[in-house]
This record gives sequence, C-alpha cells and structure tokens, in this order.
Amino acid sequence: MNNISIITDEDDFEKKLEKVDLLINSKNFDEALKTCINLETNFSDNSKLNFKIAFIYKNLSQLELASKYYKKVLASRPDDPDTLNNLGNILNHNGEFEEAALLFLKVILLAPNAPQPYSNISHSYNLMGKYNEALKYGEKAIELNPNFIDAYIEISKAQTSLNLHNDALNTISRAIDFDNNNNNLLNIFYSLLKETKFSEYDKSLDDKIDKLFLKNKIKKIAPNLLKRIEMHPDINFIVSQLRNDDYSNDIPNIIIKLSNIPNFLKVISIDTIKNQTIEFILTTIRKNILQNIKQYENNQTLIDLHSAIAVQCFNNEYIFFETDEEKEEIKKLEKELAQSANNNEPLSSIKLLSIGSYINIGCLSWARSIIFDNNIKDVFKIIVSDVLLELALKMRIPKIKPIINITSKIVENQYSQNPYPRWNLKSDVEEININKLVSIEKIKCINNIDFLSSPPLILIAGCGTGQQSMETALQFPSSQILAIDLSTTSLAYALRKTKELHINNITFAHGDILDISTINQKFDMVECTGVLHHMDNPSKGLEELTKTLKQNGLMKIALYSKLARSEIIKFREYIERNNIKFSEDFVRKLRKNILENKSTEYSQIPISKNFVSSLNDFYSMSGIRDLLFHSKEYQFTIPDIHLLLDKYGLSFGGFVFQNRKTIDNFKKMFPSKDSEYSLANWNEFELTFGHAFLNMYQFWVQKK
Repeated sequence: MNNISIITDEDDFEKKLEKVDLLINSKNFDEALKTCINLETNFSDNSKLNFKIAFIYKNLSQLELASKYYKKVLASRPDDPDTLNNLGNILNHNGEFEEAALLFLKVILLAPNAPQPYSNISHSYNLMGKYNEALKYGEKAIELNPNFIDAYIEISKAQTSLNLHNDALNTISRAIDFDNNNNNLLNIFYSLLKETKFSEYDKSLDDKIDKLFLKNKIKKIAPNLLKRIEMHPDINFIVSQLRNDDYSNDIPNIIIKLSNIPNFLKVISIDTIKNQTIEFILTTIRKNILQNIKQYENNQTLIDLHSAIAVQCFNNEYIFFETDEEKEEIKKLEKELAQSANNNEPLSSIKLLSIGSYINIGCLSWARSIIFDNNIKDVFKIIVSDVLLELALKMRIPKIKPIINITSKIVENQYSQNPYPRWNLKSDVEEININKLVSIEKIKCINNIDFLSSPPLILIAGCGTGQQSMETALQFPSSQILAIDLSTTSLAYALRKTKELHINNITFAHGDILDISTINQKFDMVECTGVLHHMDNPSKGLEELTKTLKQNGLMKIALYSKLARSEIIKFREYIERNNIKFSEDFVRKLRKNILENKSTEYSQIPISKNFVSSLNDFYSMSGIRDLLFHSKEYQFTIPDIHLLLDKYGLSFGGFVFQNRKTIDNFKKMFPSKDSEYSLANWNEFELTFGHAFLNMYQFWVQKK
C-alpha cells in the first residue's frame, strides 16, 4: 500500500525517524519525504523531524522549502549550529552572501573548534569578493583540521582571485596529498596548471600530474608543463653539455637524464612543443643520432626517447631546422631503407625513427612494405599506419558538388598539402543543450530559441581536420552534425580521428560553403570559425550560411582583426613585394633566424621575434603557413562586422574569449550592464587594446 498510517505513539515515531535515516543514507529522498510528511501531521513542531524534512528538500534542490523548515527548527532551537550552517549554505546559493556570513559567524561563536563554519564563511567572502577575509577563515579551518578539503578549495579560490596562482597551486597540491583520487581537486589542479608561471621545478607535483595523464586531462596544459620541465635541474645541465663542441661523448648520459625527467616523453609526444629550449635539445639530439646511427642500435632507452622525438616531428610537420649535412644523410638513409623494405627485410627501429623524425614515411612509395620491430608499434601506428589509413579514407568522403571557385581551389590545394591543424587529444568538454550553451557563453538572444530542435541539427562550415567538430559532437552527443571542408586530406584526418574516438554523430562532406544551399537543409546552429576570411568574397559566404540557418538560429563566426594582425599584414606585404613563395625549407630557415635573432638576410623581414614566437601557429608547418603565407586572407574591423550583420539580418550575441582577462579589462572601461553587447563599445576598446583580438574576433549571432 502507498498510504502510510498516521503515527501518534512516541516509540513508533522514533522508529519511523530511524527508517527516514535509512532512506536518506540510501539517497531515497522521495520515500523519506513521504514518511516525514505523514509524521508531520501529529509532530509538526518536532525539531528533529523538521530538520530532516529541510535536509531532504535541500537534497531535492527545493531550497525554498528547505529554508522554510530550517527556520521552523530555529524557532524552537535558535542556537542549533547544524541548522544555522545549512541555512547559511542556502543563503549563499541564493546570492544572500552577507546574510549567510552572519549565520556562519554565529555558528563559529557556538562551535569555535568546528572547521566547517570557517570554511563556509570563507566561501561567502569569496562570493562577495572579499578575498583576504576568505583566506583568513579558510586558513583557520585548516588549522583546526589539516585535511579539511573544502577549506583548501576556498583558499585556492581566494588566492587565484588575488593572482597568487603559484600559491593556489600549492594549496590544492597539499589537499591532493590528503585525497589523491578526488576528481574535484584534480579538476582545480588542472585549471591552475594552465595559469601558473613556474619559477622553479617542484618535484612534489610529479605524481599529481601523472594522475592528470591517467584521466586524459592534459590537452590545455601541455605548453605549461613544458615550461615547468624547462625548470628541471637536469635541463640546464643538458643544454650546457649540448652547447659544447664535443657533446657527442655525453649523448648516452644526456639520453638517460632526459628519459628520467617525469612526463617529459609523454609531453613531447602529445602536442607540438612551443618551447625554444626543448626544441634546441630535440634538434641537437636528432642530428647526433642521425650522424652516428650505427652506434645506437638496440639501445632501448634511446628508442623510447627517439620515438617521442619522431612523434613530435610528425605532429609539427617537420618544422625543425635541418642542416645540409642532415639532408644528405637522410637521402642516403632513405635509399638504404627503401631497398631493405622492397626486399622484405626487417628495418632497424632506430633507423626508422631517425628518418621518421625528418620526413613523413607514410607518404613514401615503400611505406606499405615496411617490416618493423614490435618495440615501436605505437609510434609506427602514428607516423605510418594512420597516414596510410587516411589515404584510403579520402576516397570514401562524399562530395556536395565539384569545387569551381578559383580562390576556393587555391585554398583547397594549400590545405591538401598542409592540413591544419594536426591534433591528438580528445577535448574535455561538458555535455550541454542549446539553452545551456546560451547561458555558458552568455549569448544575447533577441528572439526565443525554444523553437529550435533539441537535439539540434548543426553545420560546421570549414571543419578542417575535425577538432572543432569533435568538440561540438561531444557537447551535443545526440545531435546530427554535418561538417564540410574544401580539403579531402583534412577531412580524412578528421574522419580517422572521430572513428578512433568512437564519435558517431558527424557526417563529413567535401564541398564549398558557396554551394551549401544545394543540400536543401536548414540548421539550428552553424559554426564557421576562421573560414570566411579565406574566401574570395567573405560577404557572399556569410550570405550562403545565413540562408541555411533556421529562423532564430545561432551562428558562431570567427574573423581576423585588421588591427590585431597589423604586424602579420606588414610581413605579408613584404613577402608579396619580394615575390617570396612558401616553401618548407624557407620556413625552417626563417624560424631558425627568428628564434636565434641573428643578423642575416632575414633581418629585414618586418616581424618581431617576441611577437611571432608567442603564437601557437609558429610551431607547426601548417600553422606557420596558415599564419604568414596563406594564399588568401581578408582582415576586418568591428565596424565592418556591424555592416555585415546588418546586411544579412543577424543580431550580435557577444564575443567569446579563451580567458577572462580581456572581458575584465573591457568591464573596467564599460562597467554598465550589457555593455558587452555593443559593437561600438568593443570598437573603442580595441582601439585602446590593439591585440585584444589577436586570436580572431569570435562571436555569436542570431538570425532575426
């Protein structure tokens, strides 16, 4: 029976309360509430019952009712610490921070040796922006209980807000020592690693960083991990040794030292390195191995290191500088290995890794004939097998329509030669719906979006190698996504990666944005980031995309800023005047001279080392071609964007930034509510902060 008989007997009442406790412990809150409501008929003033009802409502996220019952408890027990504490937490949630803090102060007076109220009031002060107060109370909580995790979290929040990132990292590191499997702590640790500027190598972080590798939470922190590794005491020793003319004798010792630096091999294998010191080490070792290859056979430590170097060079598309002597050695080695492969002879692991650190083996005619040792199977998959798989996948990609626009064909050729970017790691993104997207990205919608499909139908216009498509597919796992691009080489990479990651809600197609209307499909959401500015007529491209967008639909656009790219524009004008054509050899020489800041024939090129070497694209061949040598590029101003949006009936929904610094600076200039949705404000802001949009204007629009 569903009905519970009315309880009047005190003994029965206590038994029923025990049953409620069991239901609460098993998280069966609905049944616990039914029992409590029945008991309330005759025991409505019982503080124990009212506390349990309040607790249940709190866990059911019915905070208004929870607050009501906590206040009933306080009517009879005004100094009950647990009730005051819980009611304070609800007030914090409701934005009543000062009222919450007053309750926690009262709890502290009642229970001065309990750490919880100190941690809770620290939370209140963090929410109020009173970070020094938050620090004081958080530290008191830890003084009372050194392993009180919540207090460490509050302290780290205050330290982060005070720009004490190293202190915040150390605080969370201490907390992880008490609970090294706490996902919340590891997530905070991950976030802090992105922001911390390391001044020394702290060995105590090694095991915690290992945890992040195990959880595949490494994508956005790899560059900072390299900066940390640069601080390792062995790195200074290695660099000093490699700068000596007779360093060859020290290579075995250097190899051991490098391989023993925690996570070094992993970090250089997962992403293009953006660190000049590490680049110098890798290129010097790569050259030494090539020139002394016979003496390194069967050295497993070296094979592990060279495997990582080979993967790094594959990822950056062989952008590292190579001498004429190295080029000659590679020609000889390639001839030797080709002959062995064609004779069905097993190839030396170290020789394969050495040539694979200079050229793309998968594109060589003898690649399918390679017989390799099992000790390099993982790296062989990356630098050979996957390349061959992509060549096969290219033939399976459907076409929307043959590409006929001349500019589109030129751009197609560029990305077929240098697909951009290469990526490896799966993004760590949260599953959302369109309403949550609007909330998270703070998109200003002038029209109701409730009529859009849920799950949405999404177009990725210009998907490249599929990284953006992958992230969108993970955010909207039930959606159907069409991802199109000009380059079948890029699409094959995207298709292979999404299959590898078991992502099944993306359809890839080869085609031009100019022909998108021929598919006769309307989309709830369109993403076109970094594509329109490479078209013959960006305005026409936007027009075609707008036609495919449903009424009230959302579109994300990214365009180059003329002001932010002023230095790049000067470089492009220089190479055009001097008729300098893109070549991989030229790029390698250019990078070497920029990094070494030498006075050579490249000294006249109008681009500063500090500027260009700070850009991610400077560290891969496809990246630098896209950055400095693109076959077609337009730049825009914010007034240009305003005119475009007006022309096609699109409402500006707000800019998107990777970090908070830009929006914080903007709000100092324009503190009024919703000032960030004014393009006129942003134009004034950009004229003050010229590099604000160095990573492109990225913004949302809604179709009116």
